[in-house]
Amino acid sequence: MPATTPTPSPAAPDVLPELQRLTAGLLYRSESDAPLQVLTCARPAGDLPNADFLLALGEPADAPSRVVSLTSFLRNHTAATQDPQGQAIAERYQALQAFMEQHLGAVQVYRVGSEPRLHAYALGEAADGQLAGFKTVLTET
Repeated sequence: MPATTPTPSPAAPDVLPELQRLTAGLLYRSESDAPLQVLTCARPAGDLPNADFLLALGEPADAPSRVVSLTSFLRNHTAATQDPQGQAIAERYQALQAFMEQHLGAVQVYRVGSEPRLHAYALGEAADGQLAGFKTVLTET
């Protein structure tokens, strides 16, 4: 019986260029509108969020933080709408969410800071072990 060569699995896409494409021009709407900025960082050891993780993001080690799902975080942006322009934006957010959930592991949103201005980091584990995703600013009063 001849030896068989395993079929290589499709290569994971290079997530950064695709994240750049998917986030280009999108604004996260809260009480203000803020752009989505793609970022990567090394994944610190331990459960996230922790002090090392917050420091890697440029946040104070003791900053208050809360974890929410990507679905929950984007729910108002992915909802269907009757407005054609609004629907086109919702579809872009849906594509971003689907891409992140398909190509990054354990995607979570880390809300860091306190009202009225918080930073939100939507991150998951890339194939190389780095964290990748986007960040934005929320204004909530």
